[in-house]
Amino acid sequence: MSLPDIDTAALVALERRYRPCDLETLTGRSRSKWHKTLTQIQTSVRRARSNDGIAAVHAIANLFETLVLETNVENLPEDVEGGYERRAISQSKQILQSLLRVCEHDELDIDDPLTEIEQAFEGVRVPAPKQYHANRIRIIGLEDTLMADCSALYVLGATEENLPGHQSRPRYFQQIADAAGVLPADRHQELARYRFGTIVSNADSVHITTPEETMDGEQILPSALVEELARTATVTRTDGLADERRGSCEDVQRAIAGSTPDELEDLLEGPPATDSFTPAQIESCHTGAECASNRANPGPSVHDGRLPSNKLDEMSDRLTKQPYSPSRLNTYAQCGFKYYLRNGFELEEPDDESADAGRFAIGDVVHDALERFYTELTAETTGGVDLTAYDETDLHQRLYAAGEQAVTDSDESFRSPFDRQQLAALFAGLVPPEDNQFFLGTDEGDDASTGLFVEFLRREQGDGDWQPQFFEQWFDGEAGPIQTPDGTELPISGLIDRIDLDTDTPAAARVLDYKTYNADTNDAIKGVDFQLLTYTFGAQRFLESELGDPPQRVEAGYRIVKPPTTVTHKQSLPKTIESNLEIPTEQFFRTVAPRRLTEITEAIETGTFSPAIVGEETAKCQYCAFSDVCDVRHHQRFEAIEAIDEQELPVYVPDGTRSGDLTDHLEVTADE
Repeated sequence: MSLPDIDTAALVALERRYRPCDLETLTGRSRSKWHKTLTQIQTSVRRARSNDGIAAVHAIANLFETLVLETNVENLPEDVEGGYERRAISQSKQILQSLLRVCEHDELDIDDPLTEIEQAFEGVRVPAPKQYHANRIRIIGLEDTLMADCSALYVLGATEENLPGHQSRPRYFQQIADAAGVLPADRHQELARYRFGTIVSNADSVHITTPEETMDGEQILPSALVEELARTATVTRTDGLADERRGSCEDVQRAIAGSTPDELEDLLEGPPATDSFTPAQIESCHTGAECASNRANPGPSVHDGRLPSNKLDEMSDRLTKQPYSPSRLNTYAQCGFKYYLRNGFELEEPDDESADAGRFAIGDVVHDALERFYTELTAETTGGVDLTAYDETDLHQRLYAAGEQAVTDSDESFRSPFDRQQLAALFAGLVPPEDNQFFLGTDEGDDASTGLFVEFLRREQGDGDWQPQFFEQWFDGEAGPIQTPDGTELPISGLIDRIDLDTDTPAAARVLDYKTYNADTNDAIKGVDFQLLTYTFGAQRFLESELGDPPQRVEAGYRIVKPPTTVTHKQSLPKTIESNLEIPTEQFFRTVAPRRLTEITEAIETGTFSPAIVGEETAKCQYCAFSDVCDVRHHQRFEAIEAIDEQELPVYVPDGTRSGDLTDHLEVTADE
């Protein structure tokens, strides 16, 4: 909603700062140019609460004008029809006109105008827009039956309570009617009887349900209108759905359900079947039985994402295209079926319908701003960036400029109140409010507030001997495949956000990946996240080509920069291994990591794309856009893993998804 002379995004931000916040507080702390509109709203609300009916009606009408409701409805997005809203405004104005006449009538003694106004609006029905109903099922109420016709009419729950139902006329109308001697009390029943008769007579067939008792066993009286219909027309009574059973395809399916393909062969090859079913139907039954038999087994089959070689060849360019990115490997590790749909059929998951740019757009701004900031500083030095050598004010101004340019270069407009609130939280405290175009506070804003970028710099300056040196660096196949410590070559590429070097230990390097959401390093040691593993090996190859000698130690980890103000230094992958596993870190990178990377790439290349076997929480099925077409069975995942092991199927099973202790599965591999 737009209000005259008011920045609604800033108004929302102000309201959130001063909770609880009433209208008086909001007016007192707002900008001076907003006072006129807010004061008008406040005055109208006060007058609407008065005991003077005429004044209250005029106040509500004035509130409609102050809020410019009609203009706001006309300015709705193009994909919003707005018919209901326009009808609601029109109906409300008519009700206010009627109320005004009632309140001005000398002979009507209105004791409680507010109650009369409330009841006048209660139960008012806004007419629905006209729609095309041919060959469609239409659900209507008794009020919509006039001039309606249909080929088949179903009247559901025709009880005395629901048909004709209860009077819903506003009380002040009934008072006028009683005073004038019109609209008798039984008028509602007579009108309902007429409407019911009209729709019944305009239908080719009528099916009426009348429940005999409630779910608690209490007796229910049938509608008097139905009993009258039974006396005047031919009505066939039934005792329920069992009396109306008709043969259907589902009956045939139930009769042959559970039959194996061999058993079904005998059933469908005899004369009765060939006389009753077409060849296409018989073929469909064979195919269905084969699918059901395969799906009854927990292990993967051709009906669980295992592609025949000819089908894999048709889609190999999309499914097995090299080099693999860490995100593609992560998707496959979580759910092979999602990988199959995303890459094989190139299906895109729909974006959420929202007026906000979303967390990914804000995340892009954060990534871009930090890259610009450090790239500019790197250009001024011959080695790494030492933030302690710079004036704090200078760093703040540089980061603000980098962030401002990142917002300008973004494809998003960031116009919604939520987006502007997020940007304000990023840039708060970097520069004075008068120089900060993202500042949303009051005229007396808090200059000392600390935003995400200020907190980021504070944490960076206390980061010990590590100095950032390389940013947004690719590792790919240009210099050959990356290699693991055991010599395994990996067709993998990726983009590293940042590489730091240790000034105290020149042979040590640190890989950092910025995340604007909570990422868990434990997923890497469980085998469902390959980003830190591949970044470790990719950084070694990159630094070897850049510096001449590969570093002896590379630590990879996540740096959480989550709006509005969360900055967290996650534990690195080597330290997470030391804390959670009972095998040496060097052994993990030398044996476990190469095995996993080999297994997952071989599983993709052999055409195995089974639904998730990692568990619902890890697979995040509740957020998956493909869940409606996926037959994942989390309750059988351990049986599926057992079948995969017994049959030695080429399926990647993350070690952390197996039952038992994770180290037990790693030690077997390590000993070998």
